[in-house]
Amino acid sequence: MTENLTDILKEGFELWKNNPVLGIPPLLGWIIQYGLWFIAGIIIMFAVLGVGLGAVSLSENIENINALIQSLGAAAVFIFLVVAFLIVITLLIDAFFKAGLIGMSKEAIETGKTEISTMVECGKRKFIPVFFANLIILILSLLPLIIAGIIFLILIASGAASIESFGDAEIVKYTFLFLLLLVIFLLWILYAIVIDIIFSVAIYAVVISDTGAVEGLRLGFRFFMKNKLNVFLMWLIILCISFVFGSIYYMIQVFLSFIPIIGAIVGFVLWVVFYVFMAAVFTPITALWWSRIYMDGGEINKKLTI
Repeated sequence: MTENLTDILKEGFELWKNNPVLGIPPLLGWIIQYGLWFIAGIIIMFAVLGVGLGAVSLSENIENINALIQSLGAAAVFIFLVVAFLIVITLLIDAFFKAGLIGMSKEAIETGKTEISTMVECGKRKFIPVFFANLIILILSLLPLIIAGIIFLILIASGAASIESFGDAEIVKYTFLFLLLLVIFLLWILYAIVIDIIFSVAIYAVVISDTGAVEGLRLGFRFFMKNKLNVFLMWLIILCISFVFGSIYYMIQVFLSFIPIIGAIVGFVLWVVFYVFMAAVFTPITALWWSRIYMDGGEINKKLTI
């Protein structure tokens, strides 16, 4: 690294001050995603309300029990499909604006200025690779938990004999299973953190080096192996800053929760202000930091055409 982390942190803040337009991609993404979830929530609410009213009328006649079960099953399938569809759409929207933000960050670092047109161009070209890179990282993070869950279910189903050696009381069995689950969960958290650190710059590699998802992951991993300390310190700095902001926000919200009506109104306004700040200020600054640390690491294999 030709720059130390202090220089990178200062440069990122200065670039954001000179380019507040960098806050538009994450802010737009936040607004659109919350808007979609709000609309989906209303649709699901009316669906549940309709099923509930239908269940009341059907339950009055025991002969309609099959129709009631079918109605509840259809509602459950509908809600599942809506949520699954919305998750995919949300991830695609997030990928578009992340790709756009990274492209704008690269341009700001190289030229000192950036524009919204860069967000649109980079977002359109790179949102699919960024989406798949994020999806692969998510799968890598969850895979051990899924495997552990399957093993845990097998233990519950067929491992009673081994558990009985600890004693015959039911409380001993459930305590053993609970402790086992707790250990698995803690190990998974540690594993997920390691995966997050290792692939911290993967999506930046996808956009800045103009690669596909798999190649971006490979470049991200290679970059981490060459710059372990710097990547970890940057990850830790961002985590600590996020923790401080989040702790202050939640402490104020707890205080406001004791104030009737006015506290709720002020709390909602504070919620909006906090997330606008995180989206429009903190997110673009961290994107500049990660972009700078990656670009300074000499891992740019292909020139990004804006």
